[in-house]
Amino acid sequence: MTEQVYRLTPRVRRQAKRAPFLFALVWGLPWSLLGLASDDASGRLGALLIFAIPFVPISVYIIAQLAGKTEVTPDGLRLRGLFVRRFVRWEQIRTVDSYRGPKGYFVVKVLLMNGRKRRVPGFYTESSEDAEYDAQVADFQYVVREAIGNLSYGGMA
Repeated sequence: MTEQVYRLTPRVRRQAKRAPFLFALVWGLPWSLLGLASDDASGRLGALLIFAIPFVPISVYIIAQLAGKTEVTPDGLRLRGLFVRRFVRWEQIRTVDSYRGPKGYFVVKVLLMNGRKRRVPGFYTESSEDAEYDAQVADFQYVVREAIGNLSYGGMA
């Protein structure tokens, strides 16, 4: 089996890179103007905090999405995110599928033999008609199911 790396599709990466700037423009500009119009330091500081408090976590979330990747190795899946590093052996995987999240986005998860689900970094889209994402998921599912099938035919599953 050859090693493969899966990351966000180029279209989703472009959208994710633009998001903090759009947020700063839409959310930050009015608060910046209010802060500049204020005569005292506390008014300027308040406007800055109202802008920064939601901006920082949103930016960290977006950076975490961009940093995530999944490596397919002969022994299993290496899941790498900004804060999480996991290795899942082929013997631990029951199946893999794309799931619709509560806010309408799509991600890929692997279902483990113990019943737990693990989100797979490098797969994310907000569109139900994203051909690039669908092709990437189909390729990933084929690779994983092929690896799992090879194990089960070898008498290990």
